[in-house]
Amino acid sequence: MMRHTCSRCLRTYTGPLRTQSASNRPLTTSPLRLEQNNTSAASAEEEARKQERINRLLAKARAVTQQHLQSQRQQSNGRVPTPSSAPSKLEQYAQALKKRAKEAGFDDVDSFRRSLKSAAIHKQAPQPAGDATQSQSAFQRKEEELRKKLQERAEQKRKAVEDNPASQTASNSPIKPLSSIMDLDKLLGIGSDSSSAGTPTTPAQVTELWTGYHTFKNKLSAVIPLDTYNRMLEHARKYPRFVVPLPRGDQSPGAEGGGQEIHYLEWALLPSAPSAAAGGPVPNPSTVLFTSLAEYKLRQEFAQPGLVLTHYTDLANSHGIVLMRGEISGRGAAKTGHLADAEAQRLCVNLQRFYLPNMDEAGGQERAELLRIFHEKPGSFDVQRLINAAAI
Repeated sequence: MMRHTCSRCLRTYTGPLRTQSASNRPLTTSPLRLEQNNTSAASAEEEARKQERINRLLAKARAVTQQHLQSQRQQSNGRVPTPSSAPSKLEQYAQALKKRAKEAGFDDVDSFRRSLKSAAIHKQAPQPAGDATQSQSAFQRKEEELRKKLQERAEQKRKAVEDNPASQTASNSPIKPLSSIMDLDKLLGIGSDSSSAGTPTTPAQVTELWTGYHTFKNKLSAVIPLDTYNRMLEHARKYPRFVVPLPRGDQSPGAEGGGQEIHYLEWALLPSAPSAAAGGPVPNPSTVLFTSLAEYKLRQEFAQPGLVLTHYTDLANSHGIVLMRGEISGRGAAKTGHLADAEAQRLCVNLQRFYLPNMDEAGGQERAELLRIFHEKPGSFDVQRLINAAAI
């Protein structure tokens, strides 16, 4: 018996050793032996690949370890590694905090943060009763000071009105005051001293100035003697409302399109203006509103007058005259729009004819009777009779 050891499987074989001569060996290689050789080559390649992967992993581990050691050495030397030379957002924020803390008088950022937190807590804390009382008393003091100032202003205004009643009358009046149209001091020859005083104007000069000014402004105007105005005002107090006709279109016989448009008029007496010169009280200034009857029926108190006459009595005592001013408004008649100047003058004439009837002329008594009937017996009022009386 001989012992034979296989180099591949390391197994020991015990048995008779068979020998074979070279001449007796087969010429072909065994298929089993070829398969074993191929398996050995594949295993060697797999082992080589595994070793290569291990080597790469070890190289990466060594690189990471070296980088970590280098970072620790830099930190120990007081330097913080940065990926680039430009500071990061976090570094910028830290620098800004340090700057704010230094400006506020703190040595480090932590002290600054504690101070801010303490201030926020103190702000949110409820206000002590003593502070609330002080705040309320301060508010009451301011309110009291404001109330005193308002009372002082009201007292000053009251004294100014008492010292100059003309200013109060002008401010309360719904019409434009005469002093805003004409210089009354110059008309009366009044100056601040004897050197600036002039010669008073005459009624004729005032008439020329008044009519010339309104002709230039394209407005109606008139100068009425004081006694005439007083008589007209007496009728106005008794009969403050009336209607007057206004011819429209061609009024010639046989012409088509002619007719009469009725206008409703209403007097309004204003507070007496202070006399421009000494001499006692003056008559009330007044206004007369002319509104198309169709417009008045449609809108009642909201109707827009077509013509407004204003009578100024400031010069009644000094010159014995009353100044009249007429203004045509934006919407006069319901059908034709603006009133023409001639139509406005016709309304003024009809006003005088009915409120200053001349009993000696034809139709004067008829017009006075119609004015009375309109107020005392409105059911008996005849419009055609009115048109006929106005045409006389």
